[in-house]
Amino acid sequence: MPEPFQTDENVYLYRCFASSILPRLVRQTSLSRYSVDAHLLRLALSHAPLLGALVSIAAMWTVSQSKHQSSLAVKSYLFAIDSLRKGIEDGAFVGNEDWLLATTTLLCLFENTRYDSLPNPGCHVQASGRILSLRAPRPRNSSQELLVFERVCIESFLYHAVLTSLFDSSIGCGSMIPDGLDLQGYFSDPAHPNAIGPGASPSTQPVLGASYKFFVLLADLVQLSRTSLIPGANYVRDWARLRDEFSHAWRGRNGAQNGPGDSVGTLYAVCIEMLLLLTDHQPNERFLNSFETLLSRGLGIIAGLQIDTWFSYYYLWPLLLIGSVAVGETDRKIITQKVDWVWGIRQTGPVLLTKKRLELVWNEGNRYEQFGRRVMITAQFRALLEENAS
Repeated sequence: MPEPFQTDENVYLYRCFASSILPRLVRQTSLSRYSVDAHLLRLALSHAPLLGALVSIAAMWTVSQSKHQSSLAVKSYLFAIDSLRKGIEDGAFVGNEDWLLATTTLLCLFENTRYDSLPNPGCHVQASGRILSLRAPRPRNSSQELLVFERVCIESFLYHAVLTSLFDSSIGCGSMIPDGLDLQGYFSDPAHPNAIGPGASPSTQPVLGASYKFFVLLADLVQLSRTSLIPGANYVRDWARLRDEFSHAWRGRNGAQNGPGDSVGTLYAVCIEMLLLLTDHQPNERFLNSFETLLSRGLGIIAGLQIDTWFSYYYLWPLLLIGSVAVGETDRKIITQKVDWVWGIRQTGPVLLTKKRLELVWNEGNRYEQFGRRVMITAQFRALLEENAS
């Protein structure tokens, strides 16, 4: 173990991470080859900043065992960040090292496991994207161990770059995905050549649970939604392109897949149709009827939704979006009950952030109650996209 992590406690936390945490960082429905990232574990034994990030997650995970674990987690997290900052200042990094990519990935994960404050993963997401864009995807005939490591890192990056954008408007999901990032190269899998587009098996997507192209579609839609709020913005062509892409490639396929009945995939499809309806440059008289139908479908799914808290953003994203346009007391109660249920299982930063975001947008909507549902919906949707929870 590299310094300053040569204590029995840190050895214990390293083993805890390897045996109890690392397997949970990929979906339980994924192929067995993704369940162990031996390359990352070996790298941590040689690079102190990476080990610091690893220990910070394990310490936060075991925080119920001792109050000391919380301070150890933060201390290890800050050690990793300070070490990276010093290395950058000294010009010690090339920028595409495996251990560096692993460190930024785990720092982002730490932000989602902490109990002591709101998550702030933006800078770590941006760093991961930059590192991935500086690298070239490994040849597909590389060892399985190296390909698993790379695949988990790229999926973790895309997961956070897209799904955290609704929680923090300073994270522009479009700009978080660098132009030079070779997504197709990273996701190419000769063993599963059909695992890129619609219909891809969740078992071949260890973190995303769906084709990366589905998440790129989500990123584009959130970006377009923000553009639609700018007076005079011309986004008609982009809106039509995304509508056609969803209709032709994803509608009916439930792009985000998870579990029996694929209720999460259906919920995401409802959210996408909502976004397209809310950003339609030519809203018609049937807006409220169409909207109420979608809202009713979404709330019906949410009421029975089973949530894996290790992938909280994946489930909280549609809860936040649908919650942000719920204006009736009964509808809001369905959202609140589900978020409170998740909070009762794990009181982590993403759940707290969801509660704060919903409080913010609902307070904004209540200011316009006298003007009717349509105005309240618009006000809340704008508040979701423009404001930051604090």
